[in-house]
Amino acid sequence: MSVHNLVSASARADRSPLHADRDAMSTALHLLGDRWSLLLLRELAVGNGRYGEILTALPGISRSLLSSRLRHLERAGLCARSAIAGDKRSPHRYVLTEAGAELSPVMDSLARWSTQWMTHVDASEQLSVSDLIEQVSTAVDRTLVPDGRVRIAFVSGNAGREEGWVDVGDFGSHAGLGSTAAEADLTVKASLRVLNDLWSRRRSCDDTVLRRDIAFDGPISYARAFTTWFPRRPGDASSSTPS
Repeated sequence: MSVHNLVSASARADRSPLHADRDAMSTALHLLGDRWSLLLLRELAVGNGRYGEILTALPGISRSLLSSRLRHLERAGLCARSAIAGDKRSPHRYVLTEAGAELSPVMDSLARWSTQWMTHVDASEQLSVSDLIEQVSTAVDRTLVPDGRVRIAFVSGNAGREEGWVDVGDFGSHAGLGSTAAEADLTVKASLRVLNDLWSRRRSCDDTVLRRDIAFDGPISYARAFTTWFPRRPGDASSSTPS
């Protein structure tokens, strides 16, 4: 390639949309590039606008950090407080502004991209309870669960303590640690290591049941269909039929 062609190619690259939007991308990352901001906006997008709802839905975030990030998003014009009449305990809720709502398809695209391409990165390592529950919530396909809604509780350890839950419905899906606010449709009982092995496809659900390393409380049809609700999981080169 001649020097003239190299210069021309460089000039075309400088005029490309990605290059032209570099400063805009930098601004967006400055506003939203921390661990929690997009997750907070996601909760507002699915209707979790009360402070307590957001705190429950985001395992690992402290009260002080949640308050700080909400103020940050308010200042950025991505969310706003809306008064709730007659509720003294929770007098307002957070809602997305028009600018915040425009991020919904961006967040959906990021979740789909991560589920398809990035979940294999930590497949050889054991995920924490909060990370595992969050991945389950992101990967569930609502069209595959009964009537498009299901509440799943996960119990781990010898004490039988409920570790976390995933709630799927018209609002989409979200997850939390601790006990569910309502009775679970299906309770999954297994150690964290077994759940990690199942999630990363290092073992099949049938084999795990035969070894009595997992148990289900709920309709047998739910237990049998459980792994089919997550068509994209770590260990897949592409979206294939679950084991």
